[in-house]
Amino acid sequence: MSQHALSAPLTASQGARETPRAQADGYVPVGRAQLESLLGQAGASRDEVQTLVQGLDADGNGELTQDELLQGLARSLNEGGSDFSQALARVMDRLGQADGTVSQQEFAELETRLLAAGQR
Repeated sequence: MSQHALSAPLTASQGARETPRAQADGYVPVGRAQLESLLGQAGASRDEVQTLVQGLDADGNGELTQDELLQGLARSLNEGGSDFSQALARVMDRLGQADGTVSQQEFAELETRLLAAGQR
C-alpha cells in the first residue's frame, strides 16, 4: 500500500463513504422515525410526539443529536410553561407513577431511553 502526502485536508466527497455521523462518544443521531416510535412507546400521544420532535430537533434536519437532546432537556427545565415542556413532563410522568409530578427517576428514565437510542 502506498502512502501519499496530502496537500490539503480531504473533503467529504474524497473521504470514505458517508455513514451516520457518530459523535466522539459513539452516539449516532437518532432519526425522526425512531424518535417518534420511542416517544410513542413511552406513552406520548400523536400531538405530543410532534411537539417533542419539533422541540428536540433544533436544526430541523430529522436527526436528534446528543447535543440537541441534552439542550432540549435543559431548555424544558427553564421553559416550564411551554407546550414543549408540558408535553415532555407528561410523557416523563407516564413512565413512572403518573401522579402529576415528575420525579428525578421519571426524568432520568426518559433521558436514558433517548440517549440509549443513539448508542451504537
